[in-house]
Amino acid sequence: MNHYKFFICCICCFAFYFTKAQSVFSEKFDDTLFLRSWNLTSKIEHAYFLGTNNSRYVRFHPKFQNEFIQTPIINLATGNYKLFFDWNESENSNPDSVQIQLSINAGSSWQTLKSITGGNNRIWQKDSVDLGNKTGTIIIRWKYFSSTTFPSQYFNLDNVSINQYTVTALKQNKNVLNFAAFPNPATDKFTLQLNNLLQKSANLKIIDINGTLVKYMSLNSSFNFTSEIDISNFAKGAYIISVETDENIFTQPLIIQ
Repeated sequence: MNHYKFFICCICCFAFYFTKAQSVFSEKFDDTLFLRSWNLTSKIEHAYFLGTNNSRYVRFHPKFQNEFIQTPIINLATGNYKLFFDWNESENSNPDSVQIQLSINAGSSWQTLKSITGGNNRIWQKDSVDLGNKTGTIIIRWKYFSSTTFPSQYFNLDNVSINQYTVTALKQNKNVLNFAAFPNPATDKFTLQLNNLLQKSANLKIIDINGTLVKYMSLNSSFNFTSEIDISNFAKGAYIISVETDENIFTQPLIIQ
C-alpha cells in the first residue's frame, strides 16, 4: 500500500485504537505483606525511608553473590504487557549488575530480559521492560551479581507493576469522514489528508500507548484538508491518531521510529 496509507471509516470498515493501560500487578514494598507471596533470598533487605518519596523498598547488599527477589506467580489473560519498576545503585568501576529475568514455567527456566549496571544512588530511575504478547502464568525476578569487591554497589528496587495494553476494533457505521496519515511508520513528521464529506468541524488528537494526550489541534472544516504534522519531539513507539467530530471519533494507529 503506497506510503502505508490507511483510509478510515468507510461503511463496514474498522478503526483501531489502544485502550488505556490496565494495571494487573503492583507492589510498592511499603509494608511486610509482600513477604508472604514473593520469593527472596535471605540477604535481601527490606529497607526504610530511602525509597521513592521516602518510602520503603528492597535492597541487594553488595557483599553477597547471586541474591534475587522474585514475584509470586502472576496469571495473565491474553494481551500485551509491560513491566515497570524504579531502581538506583551507586556507580563505580566494579562489574556489578542486575538481570531482570522472566519465567513462563513456574521458575524451571529463566529468560534474561534486561541487564542493569551503573546508576546513581541519589537518583531513582524509572525503568520498564516490554514483556510482549503473553498468556498464562509468569514470574519476574531481579537477580544480583556482585563482584564482592569493596566499594561494591547496593542495588535498590521499588514500585514494581505490570500493565496490560489491548487493541480494540470499533465498527463505524457512518460514512462521514475519511482520513489518511502517511508515511506510517513516520519519523519527524507525517502528512494528514482529510476528506470531510459533511464539512463537520473536527479536532485532531494524538494519544500515546499510555492513553496520554500528546498533541491537539483544530482542523479546517473544508471539504478537503491537507496538513503536515510535526512529531519531531515525540518518543519512538506506538500512538493513536484520533480525528473527532461532534458525532463520531475516527482513529488510526501511528508508529514513530
